[in-house]
Amino acid sequence: MTAAVELSDNPANRCTVWTFPKQIADLPYHEFSSQASADDEWSLNQGGVKQGVATFAITVTTTSDSAVVIQNLRLKTLSKTAPVHGVEIRRAMGCGGVKQERNYDGDLNGSSLKSVDPPQPGVGDPPKYTVTKTDPEIFEVLIVDSSTTPCLDNFEFQLDWTQGNTTSTLDIRSKDKKPLQLNNSHGSSPDPTYYGEDGTWVRTGS
Repeated sequence: MTAAVELSDNPANRCTVWTFPKQIADLPYHEFSSQASADDEWSLNQGGVKQGVATFAITVTTTSDSAVVIQNLRLKTLSKTAPVHGVEIRRAMGCGGVKQERNYDGDLNGSSLKSVDPPQPGVGDPPKYTVTKTDPEIFEVLIVDSSTTPCLDNFEFQLDWTQGNTTSTLDIRSKDKKPLQLNNSHGSSPDPTYYGEDGTWVRTGS
């Protein structure tokens, strides 16, 4: 079984913000598209890190003839370091989206390992899903860090699964096997924020 994670194309990610450890004059212009994962790849190649909140899509597949049952999806904080500062780029000025059935919330604050939760309190543990060769599963997980201490979160997802008598856990990181990251400034970032318009970066509030 394999799993891939990328920034979701959910319209909620239209307002994604990245922090770049450089000045705006050193950041080449980028025309953001409707494909969040492509925009995220450009940002990561420029040294950017997602800021504040992000919704990830996790696609789970198998090549086995036997079905795989997903038992639990967990969030593991690997480390917390000093936050990234420089300049912030906003993907768009408006956003919004509809949460689907396989949508969960994860908070990087608190214990280093926890299950992701449904967005509605009291629903209970994430339901079990079955993955087959012809029927993958796609989960969306909105990640935040509610801590009041600014930091850079390094984290991964962990997927508990069973197949017959076999039970295992799959660690899910970026496609280059590096930890996922989220910059948490707790709403008090001193960095200037820009968005793209007509081929140039425009500072918000200007």
